[in-house]
Amino acid sequence: MLRGRGLSLWKTGASAAVAARHMARKDARIVGIIGTGLFARTQLTGLAAVRPITEVRCFSRGANGRQSFAEWARSVLPGTTVRPVESPREATENVDILVTVTKSQTPVTDGTWISPGTHCNVVGAHYPNTREVDTIAVQKSRVIVDDLEQAWGEKGEIIIPLERGEIAREHVIGDLGSVVTGEIPGRLRESDITMFCSGGVTAEYVGVCAMLYEKARAAGIGQTLG
Repeated sequence: MLRGRGLSLWKTGASAAVAARHMARKDARIVGIIGTGLFARTQLTGLAAVRPITEVRCFSRGANGRQSFAEWARSVLPGTTVRPVESPREATENVDILVTVTKSQTPVTDGTWISPGTHCNVVGAHYPNTREVDTIAVQKSRVIVDDLEQAWGEKGEIIIPLERGEIAREHVIGDLGSVVTGEIPGRLRESDITMFCSGGVTAEYVGVCAMLYEKARAAGIGQTLG
């Protein structure tokens, strides 16, 4: 039996890592993470698989959460500098990859703090009336989503500024699949700010399940029912 909770944790981290592989600068090494729950852990694990992470700056509202995440990160990424920081600004400014993975209904960072060349994985709340990043962050970014139709129905990060006339639909340039296949370039210049605005799609779950099923069969693990 494949449990949804574990699948959700790992497929979310994996899809964001794919986005970073194709959109973050090749020399990206410093990560800022806003939100330090379980989903933040698989986010960092995924990023460490695609970029040589040397420093992590983590922020969440609770000091205990920040410290717990930092201790965990140091244990799984030995040699990496991991700093709990006191504000979202410290986790945003001068990083190479910014991750927001919270349940916040309002922006947890400020677009004016995001440096040129940053790649952003926005993977937390995904409801039409909530957003983790503000309009400025979206306006400054080259924006990719999981699925265009789904994103226009649920991702407040793009729905809210669209309804206010602050961006056009064309500002969202396409889906991650098109970036992976090379149909759409994830990054045009080193100075681009890129953004993967993710809500998760069914295909990601199906892909993880298929991979795990094949690995289990190859290893002789599991039992066929019926």
